[in-house]
Amino acid sequence: MEQQGPPCEEFCSRQWDSLRKNTCCEPSVNRRVGTMAPFNFTQRASSRTAIKMQPEDLKMDKLDLSTPTAPSSTALREAQMQAPGSRFGGKMSQAHGTFEPSKAFVRQLAAKSDYRRHLAGLLKEHSLVEGGDLQVATWIKDEGFDTTIPSVMQALENAKANDLLFWASRYNLFVLWSADRTHPWDSLPGAASYVTLEIGKQRGSDSEVVVLLNNSPITEYSFASGVFKTTAPLDWETPTGKTAKVKLELQLSAFFGYGKNDTDSYLGLQAHGVLWVADPTQAPVNWPIAPPIVAGKVNVAGRAAAVAPGSADTLAAFAGVYQTHQLPDCAGKPADAGFELSITMDSAGHPTVSVNGASLHSWSFDAMNVLTWAEEAGVSSAWLQFMALPGGHVFLGSLKTADTPEDAEGFNLFGELCAQPSRLAPDCAMDPAVGQLVASGLASAATLLCASLLRTAFKCWSSLKSGMSADEIHGANELMMERQEAEFATLKRLEGLVTAAEGTFVGAASAKELDPSATADALAAENEAAENAQAAKTAAEATETAAKEAERAADENDALESTSKAAVAAWRASQAQSAAAAAENSALDAAKYARMSHCIRALTAAQAAAQSFNLAKQVAGESAAAEARAAGAALRAVEAGIALYAEKRDYLKLKDIAEASDVAGKALDAAKAAVTGWEAASVASRRGALDAAKVAAEFSQLCHKFMRSVHRA
Repeated sequence: MEQQGPPCEEFCSRQWDSLRKNTCCEPSVNRRVGTMAPFNFTQRASSRTAIKMQPEDLKMDKLDLSTPTAPSSTALREAQMQAPGSRFGGKMSQAHGTFEPSKAFVRQLAAKSDYRRHLAGLLKEHSLVEGGDLQVATWIKDEGFDTTIPSVMQALENAKANDLLFWASRYNLFVLWSADRTHPWDSLPGAASYVTLEIGKQRGSDSEVVVLLNNSPITEYSFASGVFKTTAPLDWETPTGKTAKVKLELQLSAFFGYGKNDTDSYLGLQAHGVLWVADPTQAPVNWPIAPPIVAGKVNVAGRAAAVAPGSADTLAAFAGVYQTHQLPDCAGKPADAGFELSITMDSAGHPTVSVNGASLHSWSFDAMNVLTWAEEAGVSSAWLQFMALPGGHVFLGSLKTADTPEDAEGFNLFGELCAQPSRLAPDCAMDPAVGQLVASGLASAATLLCASLLRTAFKCWSSLKSGMSADEIHGANELMMERQEAEFATLKRLEGLVTAAEGTFVGAASAKELDPSATADALAAENEAAENAQAAKTAAEATETAAKEAERAADENDALESTSKAAVAAWRASQAQSAAAAAENSALDAAKYARMSHCIRALTAAQAAAQSFNLAKQVAGESAAAEARAAGAALRAVEAGIALYAEKRDYLKLKDIAEASDVAGKALDAAKAAVTGWEAASVASRRGALDAAKVAAEFSQLCHKFMRSVHRA
């Protein structure tokens, strides 16, 4: 179901009022930070309606825990405690000796869905039970973490308040130049563009943080109390194209509802803040009087969806006609052409979805930009994650039919807009980084929700120890208990989203590792692919010209000219196909470096390189077809000469021309093999096509050599 947040003007007005108050409203950290008030979105999470849940909704399953590999830079007293063996995972690794158990527990909580569900199950069952805290503490220790509940709570607060890596992801940042959108810049086309903020861990490092803004490294910044602030001026392009020197200030947060059970609100990570002009005397003309508001989320496509914390993109943001590709089960095999997916708007402005022209009747589009339907259009179930990317929207997802194995995991479908060159990778191994970041962001949000539930439970245990009964706690803290029930329901929804996303995009944690140095290599490979594609296009055009001349000469019974032009066509076709093969190698290199980099600029470069390859592949196939036409024309002309010299009984020339006919036939066979190879569209078939094109060129040259001998004799 689609949903709409509150009017943007109303929210922005509230947001600016909050900024002017200059107080920190993050529920867990209540102190001043600089001149900006962090936004208290989670404080609205209490619900007026209690949501009933059954104990089986949050099962306490046994866990398979891995050992954290990133040791802390400090070793507190907790670090010196011997971690006991785990009930489920065996004895914990000695790595805990240099990593505080409470922090290690938090990392496991963020990494393991089963872990969060287990903790939630314990809290739901024991939060109003005397001694319930002992049950939770015992479970934590049995899992190998010799720590206490207060230490875990403190570690959770420290992680979200002071660990920028906890918020590692890729945020699309939009700017509102005025809260009510009346500033002239708000109506310019450039206002709809976003800036990409990337936060991650340097590949190969345990704790080194990488921050990129539109691929430019940000090294001068601070992060405290959940607020990210640049401490040196940045260049920020305005919708007019002018550049302003600004400082960026953002509150990083997650959102769990406006004091009610929001079943369709955005639940991932997000950022809200302002741009402070560095020097007002140097600001561009028409710079707003009030600091512009910045709002961003993970994988958000539109400015309206980015502004209000609970708002999300509607399906209309992804309107268009998409060609889908059924991805192979292993890289290198060809992708099968799938169905055509159309997203259009009806006369009332509502989105409609059709598959191959047939409308779907029961589909849904959730706040995380996932389109689903079941038992329609020959599909048992479809789960499609739409992705907002600089080069245009795409989607990756899982498509299951009656023939799909029940235990099938991962994504097997790629969709892209038909109006643009294909971004399908040469080996059909598509980069899942965006989907992985969505999954990891949902997991981080779920961890924050677990932290809130743990705080509530701790308050209940403290009240029980003071002598209050469970009924008295309910009566004295009605709103808190209603909020707890709402948070349990939200956590259940969140974990459902996490399960679906992680099941489709495995290895979510790896997407947080960045290597900006690999981006330069991806960009170089993109340029090489573009150059090779242009070379293929030029050679293919020359092939077509030579093929037409060979056909004309054959029609005029000029065998020598026909074989000459056929030889030229074969040579130019071989050049075109070699250039396409080079473009393929460049595109594969770009994809490799993009996976190493995990930066948006590298991913964009890899997709642009894939587009260059697909264009080169198309013209290479066309050149192979033109070469085959030229070879056929040459063979036709040569065989006409055989009949002529046989009638004249010129046996010397007949011998040479018979040899020319033989190699002309071989040239035609090789040219046809090249055509077949490009049509098969697999990595191996394209290599075979390239070899066949070279063979065809050699036989065409040999055929023309024989024909020259005939005419010299």
